[in-house]
Amino acid sequence: MKWSNYNLMWESAAGRSLLYNSLSNTFAAAEPALAGELEKIRQDPDAYDFTGNPTLLLQLRRAKILVEDGEERDLLNLNLLNRNLDNLRSNVLALTIVPTLACNFRCTYCYQQHKGPRRMTEAVQAQLLAFIQRFKLYGLLKVLDVCWFGGEPLLEFDRICRLTEDFKALEVPFKASMVTNGYLLDEERIGKLEDLKIDSIQITIDGPEEVHNRRRPHVSRGDSYGVIMANVARLLDRWPGRLALRVNVDQSNREQFFEVRSQLLARFPGKNIKIYPGIVQDGPRGNPDAPCECSSEEVADFFLKFYQEDTGDDCRDLYPNPSPCTANRRQSFVIGPEGEIYNCWHEVGKPEWVVGSIFPDREWNFTLLSRYMTGTEVFADDTCRRCFFLPRCSGGCPHFRARRLFQGEDFDTCLRMKSRFTEFLELRYQKKHQGNSAAKNQ
Repeated sequence: MKWSNYNLMWESAAGRSLLYNSLSNTFAAAEPALAGELEKIRQDPDAYDFTGNPTLLLQLRRAKILVEDGEERDLLNLNLLNRNLDNLRSNVLALTIVPTLACNFRCTYCYQQHKGPRRMTEAVQAQLLAFIQRFKLYGLLKVLDVCWFGGEPLLEFDRICRLTEDFKALEVPFKASMVTNGYLLDEERIGKLEDLKIDSIQITIDGPEEVHNRRRPHVSRGDSYGVIMANVARLLDRWPGRLALRVNVDQSNREQFFEVRSQLLARFPGKNIKIYPGIVQDGPRGNPDAPCECSSEEVADFFLKFYQEDTGDDCRDLYPNPSPCTANRRQSFVIGPEGEIYNCWHEVGKPEWVVGSIFPDREWNFTLLSRYMTGTEVFADDTCRRCFFLPRCSGGCPHFRARRLFQGEDFDTCLRMKSRFTEFLELRYQKKHQGNSAAKNQ
């Protein structure tokens, strides 16, 4: 046996001995006596006598703290197999549908950069339905999962209603979500959300009212914050779904995130709402009006502060869990307003990123498609293969990874917690320990 290469053992700032293994994703604290024994085991596992404590040996083997020669390689291959099987599963058809590229906002950092007001036509709608029916014909449509995206999708609300009726007529389980700026989410549209099977909505804001209006102005009316907040209040009162308020964050407004989050939590107490930061990664290059992106260290600082101030008991984001992306999945497509297909919604409106079409007589770009499906695979990267975080890392955003690997662009796709890993885990331990102590005292 040997001490795993994927172990990390250290003494926390509070004087606790902590042990983490990235193969099994096990994280534990050790009492001083046990910490001493673990250090002896680390020095020479084969020389340690487990006779008096066979349970410890079992626990260390189960957590992959101790491994046999070659076991780590096999476990990594199993990890890769499970990821590939998940990406190739064929029971869900996930479609991000862009009924229009038109938008009623002019955000300075928008990666779509206002590619024009293209809207979906009746002909494209008919082909989209035929495209989905082909999956049903071949037994590959068990669940249809749709996300309405844009541009601003509510500019084509009637199209969304008509397409939804088509989808419901397919007689397969169907659910939907929407990403919207929220400006057009008035009382009439809110009243139709349940019938449209929309059970989750993401609305983006950029900080307190003054900051938001400067960064996300309406195309002609300027002020957008007041209208959005009035719509949010109505939405939370009338709609049973889950609302996510994303606050876009960069160097210029990261401190104000905490201000607006406190304001909104106080304004909507007890509501089914999540308020979270979205780091701006891809503002228009060379645009002097675009916000400044945060460095990896600034991002780590921001999230440590975020979790330190978060009074909730959800510590999942303090833990290194791979984030699967629809861009890598076999049956996940982003459908543009003219029927063009992309892997990722970052690419909508950009012809160079089109991989195919819903029209059966048009060609597919399988080279580009393969770059997503296999070319961005973290296990194929020599540097990543040697990384301690490999078992817990998906390689970051596939879109930015593809641009870094195949176009030479400068994007950091590593785990945001990588350079401050022990701080993130110590904070998780602290929060979990506090939560358990509070539960015992109740």
